[in-house]
Amino acid sequence: DGGPPPPPRRIFSKMDIQTDSHPFFKRVWLARHVLDEHSPVLTNQAKKMIRKNKGHWPEELNSYQAIRDSIRFNQIIVSLSGTCNVNGASVYAQKIYHYVDIIVGYKFATVLFRDRDGMLKVDMDLIDDVQEQDGDDKAEPLKGEAIGEY
Repeated sequence: DGGPPPPPRRIFSKMDIQTDSHPFFKRVWLARHVLDEHSPVLTNQAKKMIRKNKGHWPEELNSYQAIRDSIRFNQIIVSLSGTCNVNGASVYAQKIYHYVDIIVGYKFATVLFRDRDGMLKVDMDLIDDVQEQDGDDKAEPLKGEAIGEY
């Protein structure tokens, strides 16, 4: 009929996250999402394989390419809200991650260190840096300009 195409369908899902600790957000807080049979970012085929494997990640999906092929999402929106401990003001932050932002087989670099006086500090130069995860499998290769970004 010549009109504009309908807008894309959006589906919002809550994502379960695990946290190591939450010491009132004193230094660094790392949250992680487990890819399991309930994960909204996994394909139905991957979820089915996990269920068939009694809730464990299947061996045949244990390569960076198989993991990447098992993940499907358009955006992951992370929203944080809190209260400033200096003046009590509300603070907010939001970050949108796209499929291309995910790199398989890497973890965030350690950013905490102790200075000469033994005080715990955060190295902000490392805040976006990643390093290969421990394990037997190779991480996906970083190529071209992506190396400078990660």
